[in-house]
Amino acid sequence: MSYSNLPSGLFPFVSIVVPAYNAERFIARTLDSALAQDYASTEIIVVDDGSTDRTAEIVESYRAADARIRLISTENQGVAAARNTGIAASRGSLVAFLDADDLWARNKLRLQVGALQDNPAAAAAYVWSIAIDEDDGVIAPLPNWQFDGFSLCRHLLTWPVGNGSALLVRKEAALAVRGYDSEYRRVKCGGAEDLDFELRLAELFQMVCVPQVLVGYRNYPGNMSSDRERMARAGIMVIERALGRNPNIPARYANWIRAKVFRYAAESLRDERALRSAYHYLVMVWLDGRLGLELAAGFGRKIIGRLKRLTAGREARLTVARARDGIVPVPFSAWIDANRERATRLEPDRRVAMLETCDRRLGGRRDPLAHASREPGREVSASRGGHAAP
Repeated sequence: MSYSNLPSGLFPFVSIVVPAYNAERFIARTLDSALAQDYASTEIIVVDDGSTDRTAEIVESYRAADARIRLISTENQGVAAARNTGIAASRGSLVAFLDADDLWARNKLRLQVGALQDNPAAAAAYVWSIAIDEDDGVIAPLPNWQFDGFSLCRHLLTWPVGNGSALLVRKEAALAVRGYDSEYRRVKCGGAEDLDFELRLAELFQMVCVPQVLVGYRNYPGNMSSDRERMARAGIMVIERALGRNPNIPARYANWIRAKVFRYAAESLRDERALRSAYHYLVMVWLDGRLGLELAAGFGRKIIGRLKRLTAGREARLTVARARDGIVPVPFSAWIDANRERATRLEPDRRVAMLETCDRRLGGRRDPLAHASREPGREVSASRGGHAAP
């Protein structure tokens, strides 16, 4: 079934959830990209998470001009609770998430809705992203992995969704996994809630990829993803919890996944000694698949222990170097227009190919979306503001 041939009455309603905290600098650009979508059957729910700047005022001015926009103001509870508030308030059968500093290409939602229409067994559709700077300039490519169907093991190894603005999910699936987990913020590991949500979806449901770059993922000093220490710690925690929930993943593959997250932690923190320790961990987990969360967490703390002085000022030096060399990044919208057909997916290496075989075996044990069940009282609740206890 081709989306372009659907009668207008069959266009599913999409709720766009925008969690915002002190986002006055970027929220207008973000809302402009949401309002510019060429898929019109939408509402935009901005959840102001206790901002102390002009975020609510700016959103109110947009709401007065466009009835599709709703503003919900809450006390500050973190991005996971804000997204859950948006899910609970949503009226659409599909929910898309857009961080308050990111941008979308104008055909992003249309292509994702079409992918879900063409793949009714899939619970979510993700797109590819590219990193942008504070002025919307493209600064770096991001990995482009294309996985369809049941793909938990490959998601654990490659993290293909990559950020909170790339996913469109059926609301019933978001409720089935009980939304985003706000526990990470309480233990000072906020920043990887997107990855945790992606993995819990992949544990239960099929997913589909729209193989185009359609998200501008903003990376700049001061945003959540620039806190490399917290992101590294959160990544380790998310992966260990996911492996703990899925003990049927063979130990050999679990070892690859653990080694990858520790390498990510070391490389993202620019610590060569920690990187060598990560390779040492790879040898350890290869020899002993029984290593548990306690050892992994202890090793993670050792890696992360000396980070801040190594990364301090790095982004500022990069900005100065760009200005000195006269480098002007291409604007996101212009890059999308010029590269619409050029982005290519990464080809699976041997490990990814082997994990695909594992996914096929594990996927055969799961129920399709139509038979997903939710325990009474476990749905996302705006009043509870977070993820239900397991």
